[in-house]
Amino acid sequence: SLIRHKDPELFFAIVAPVGADVERVCEGLTEVLKYFNYRLEQIRVIEQLKQFAGYLENEPAAEDERIEKRMDEGDTFRSDAERDDALAILSLLPIRVYREKHDARDKPVPRQAYLFRSLKRPEEVTALQRIYGSNLIVIGVHSGRGKRVENLADRIASSRFSAQRDHFRDKAEKLVLRDESDESKRSEEHTSELQSLTNL
Repeated sequence: SLIRHKDPELFFAIVAPVGADVERVCEGLTEVLKYFNYRLEQIRVIEQLKQFAGYLENEPAAEDERIEKRMDEGDTFRSDAERDDALAILSLLPIRVYREKHDARDKPVPRQAYLFRSLKRPEEVTALQRIYGSNLIVIGVHSGRGKRVENLADRIASSRFSAQRDHFRDKAEKLVLRDESDESKRSEEHTSELQSLTNL
């Protein structure tokens, strides 16, 4: 009842820690939307940095190095833009391009859904909520810590042409620790901001 247009565009945003099985969720969402005769266009948020020279160039083949490089460059871009929601805003461009390809320009495409993969900051979610309102559906994807480490170790081993997942657990642990540390830091900053406002 909150969506007031016939065959509206829908917007989905995935929020997930590194190592969570996002791919399976995306596959499931695609199948569900097909049942309702909706198409799904996926937008990989971090890959929007490729629009700028110097970002995501010469990416490493090894999965652990690729993920770490993307984390670094995402942080650099947010810092340079002085906006924690910068990547979410940047990810609006593919929607405009998609609409133009379908002769819709700035108008919604009927029965079309878009998926933002994957948001990392609460400011990114807030920015999309301001733009799309009730047409935005946020999906939180979670796996236990051990499972995330295993998933990453599998991916790293595969990218390094190895069948020995256990040899890469330390690299997977390092990425999970960094992701958790970043999340903890953001939570502390948010708490500090709230306390400052309370003391005004």
